[in-house]
Amino acid sequence: METKDQAPQEGYADLTLDLPFKKAFATEEDKDLLIALLNAFLEKKLKQPITDVVIKNPYTFPFPTRSTPKSGTIS
Repeated sequence: METKDQAPQEGYADLTLDLPFKKAFATEEDKDLLIALLNAFLEKKLKQPITDVVIKNPYTFPFPTRSTPKSGTIS
């Protein structure tokens, strides 16, 4: 049984996870939502509000390979 203080568990994505967050905020159609979110979080640190962002492919993952050094050095 859910209370008024709890969001329903069905039908909502957990935006603390990477892929749902990207789906919600990393599209050209939802660029204004990302800008609003960034401005809300960074309001006290920014001299001026963010007015535009460039969204590159949010689904490109830098998977480490054997040739990719983990510590920045090649052994």
